[in-house]
Amino acid sequence: MSVLVIYAHSDPDSSRYNRALVQAAQGVKGVTVHDLARTYPDFRIDCAREAELLSANETIVLQFPMHWYSVPAIAKKWLDDALAYGFAYGPEGTHLNGKRFWLVCTISGAVDSYGGAGTQPFDVRYSLDCFFAFLEQTVRVCGMKWESPFIVDRVIWDGLNDAELAAYAEAYATRLKLSVLDSMGDS
Repeated sequence: MSVLVIYAHSDPDSSRYNRALVQAAQGVKGVTVHDLARTYPDFRIDCAREAELLSANETIVLQFPMHWYSVPAIAKKWLDDALAYGFAYGPEGTHLNGKRFWLVCTISGAVDSYGGAGTQPFDVRYSLDCFFAFLEQTVRVCGMKWESPFIVDRVIWDGLNDAELAAYAEAYATRLKLSVLDSMGDS
């Protein structure tokens, strides 16, 4: 393995956008898609299993829809449990050091509506990076390398047509392919 996509969606079957992205990821050789909602419908994270998956991959991707300016509950539970002291951080917690981490996030409005541009039905005062700061800090504490996020915007307020969604899915697959190649170079 080389790239692990942690897919965190509270209702994976309902999402046209995330489903298209997951299908694109599943089509990339060297990528493993790990669907948290299907694996842990009871929210009981198997930390040993997660440690094996994380250890076996050089690049970790967290894919989720933004829920109230944060990650879905299953993603937060996964972060709390899988990135355990002694494994992901702390004096003995060096298992993730040097791994790459990036996120894939679907957001309701346009990227440029964050930071006060006001193109959504409500004013989003903070830049999009502010909402990802806790993830970036978590990644850094775990010794991983934060890479720029891949954002799919306008999934609710404007909606994406089929061609736009296909272009995002293709761009995602391309970035995953590059991550696989980068991961192979690190081995």
